[in-house]
Amino acid sequence: MNPGMEPRVTAEGVEAAGYRFTPAKEASAWQAPWIWLDPAAGAGEAIAACFRKTVTLPESPRSVRARISADIVYRLWVNGQLVSRGPDDPGNDYSPRTRWSHQWLYDVRDLTPFFKKGENVIAAEVFAREQPDYSLGRPGFAFAADFTFADRQPLQVATGPDWRAIPAAAYSLADWMASTPGARPVRHIRFDASREAAGWRVAGFDDSRWPRTVKIDSIWGSLAASEIPPRMEAAYPPADVVRAGEGVTVSGSAVTLSKDGSFAVRFNRVLSAYLSIKARGAAGTVVVLQPNEVNQPGFHRMTSVVLRDGITYYEFPVMDSFSTVNIQVSKVTAPVTIEEVRASFVSYPVSYAGSFETSDADLNRLWASSRWATQISMQTRHLDSPHHQEPISDPGDYLIEALENYYAFGEPWLARQDLRKFGEILENAGYYNFHTSYSLLWLQMLLDYYDYTGDVALLKELAPVAHGLLDRFTGWRGKNGLISEAPNYMFMDWVNIAGIACHHPPAVIGQGYMTAFYYRGLDDARRIAELTGDRASALRYEQLRREVAGAFQRELWDPQKGLYRDGKPFQTSVPAGQWLPADTAIETFSPHVNSLAVLYDLAPAGERQPIMERILAEAPLNVQPYFMHFVFAAIAHADLFEKYGVQQMRRWRIHPDSGTATEMWESGDYSHGWTGTPLIQMSARILGVEPSSPGFRTVAVRPFPSGLEWARGVVPTPHGKLEVSWQRSGSGFHLHVSVPQGVTADVTLPPGGPIQLDGKSVRAAGEGAVRVSAGTHDLVRKAP
Repeated sequence: MNPGMEPRVTAEGVEAAGYRFTPAKEASAWQAPWIWLDPAAGAGEAIAACFRKTVTLPESPRSVRARISADIVYRLWVNGQLVSRGPDDPGNDYSPRTRWSHQWLYDVRDLTPFFKKGENVIAAEVFAREQPDYSLGRPGFAFAADFTFADRQPLQVATGPDWRAIPAAAYSLADWMASTPGARPVRHIRFDASREAAGWRVAGFDDSRWPRTVKIDSIWGSLAASEIPPRMEAAYPPADVVRAGEGVTVSGSAVTLSKDGSFAVRFNRVLSAYLSIKARGAAGTVVVLQPNEVNQPGFHRMTSVVLRDGITYYEFPVMDSFSTVNIQVSKVTAPVTIEEVRASFVSYPVSYAGSFETSDADLNRLWASSRWATQISMQTRHLDSPHHQEPISDPGDYLIEALENYYAFGEPWLARQDLRKFGEILENAGYYNFHTSYSLLWLQMLLDYYDYTGDVALLKELAPVAHGLLDRFTGWRGKNGLISEAPNYMFMDWVNIAGIACHHPPAVIGQGYMTAFYYRGLDDARRIAELTGDRASALRYEQLRREVAGAFQRELWDPQKGLYRDGKPFQTSVPAGQWLPADTAIETFSPHVNSLAVLYDLAPAGERQPIMERILAEAPLNVQPYFMHFVFAAIAHADLFEKYGVQQMRRWRIHPDSGTATEMWESGDYSHGWTGTPLIQMSARILGVEPSSPGFRTVAVRPFPSGLEWARGVVPTPHGKLEVSWQRSGSGFHLHVSVPQGVTADVTLPPGGPIQLDGKSVRAAGEGAVRVSAGTHDLVRKAP
């Protein structure tokens, strides 16, 4: 579907190996020609609309560059071939009409291979009411393509009143009722194939009776080109057919039913995919499709199709996550054959540039599982998961997913676009987003992006947003010097503390962890100020950090327990509300605030290890997979990763159906991106690779063997692949490193005896690091 991109399904997953993308700036702003159905033609409240335009070309084009957008979802065909889906997510938060980026995106596509000399048909289906639900409340479609030829003048084709369009009458909202007692009807999209105009996407179809479209005024603000590549798409083969009922015959991948019945099609892992079927049967037969993340009856989203006589093709217009498709067939009047159940896998185009392998097979499976959970959450934005597809900005999720991506794929563009979009959201929302703490994690994500890529231009571009954000949080400091005047303290973690759900805790629990994130945010903002030459702001942030550190120690440290309390009751003047429970007279000491105190050096150096030892003595630790990202970092910062890192990774359980872990330890979806945080720990800590200066100009290689015999892997950097392998033996520790050009590595080996570099004895500097230049090197540390 995308020229130059050749996705392949392999045993590891799906990748577009060798594909390279560089965003190209648009030469000028696009004043999109928006169109929609003519109200006079009886469009009504159509779920979707079908658009059509015939273009006759004097010769095959040399290039066709198209711009496409819609509110809210489009599918575009050229000569019957699907060539684009979109548009890319514009960026929005809890209330999309007030908290959004105020910048609608359009897709830029190379459509050259799909046009030919002679008659060509451009066809589009635009869904006005469907997920994602960030619509601005009015449907619309915009298209413009620039054609160039070898021996002819250029040509532009754009949406306008010369296009034809009708309501997509085949789609409707219908109710489905389960047979179980007490079940409620499920509202879903139904597709009635008999009501679709057959052949409307290809040449030869007579659209003369279709009404002409009408031009509409734009409500979509400024238009901006999406600067990420189109998603890759590949047909993912099913594994087998299961739970076939009476009257169901399975022959290869085809399933025939002689009467009403059911069966399920299973895939070997959870997918982010568009679900479609090809069925042959009698008109009026109803096929219900219920995709599920695990191999059991049930669904999150569902759809149904009413067949026409002969062959019916239908694709559910919503991307979903599933490993199994439960299928129920009813109103069977003649044998019906489901010839194909197709999963069109989609994700951001990635190459499996990173790798990790060690002597522990369970950890190897966990790294690969984490990579997959990351990949399926990378779409036209980072998703919390393809299951939920939360229509809000979740930079807490993105922070973790972007780091996973850097280690697994080395792709910077999705993070860059999301950072920009969320920056716009913050500015338009007064620097207060729905998940309050996530704003500060956006700032961490920005600095992580800078450290990985060295892209100082984006840092400078978003510097005003960083300063506005810190001003907002500084205004929430209360009389105790902590963040005690925030409107809420979302999102802490999916845990209960003292019987209180901490998705949105009261101030008595939320003060400490939010203040710790604010303290880290002040340091991030200081770095940005220094890089932009704003010395005054840098000094102000340093002063605030000293004040916050003093207040944190004074208000929260309990010397008897040797831990930090989460907060003190009745410190806030903010009234209780939907997202802020009222304070109660409690005192709690969560692992969350204590991990952050250690990680961000709010705790004195001598207390860091004792604090982590105390909270890790709790079994199991009252922290869900999301916050384990910060716990792992705190363990490493306290020099306890060897002791506790792998032990904590043992908490992850991979489900055999999905090949992934759950969003929470025992519940939630099976496709959540943040479940992949062990991948970071294995690549950054067991393998031992982290950037030590922006853009990987210098890199720290410091493996933590963690009781393992050996490990090897690759970390993609902006300069190429950095390869590390190490092994332990009775004679010592041996490490091999291959450093790409333009990079210098500081290698720190585990404690032991003398060190040899490429066969020669060397002295380690500082904490035991040996500096090596680009090329391959062998380092050996003899046993003591």
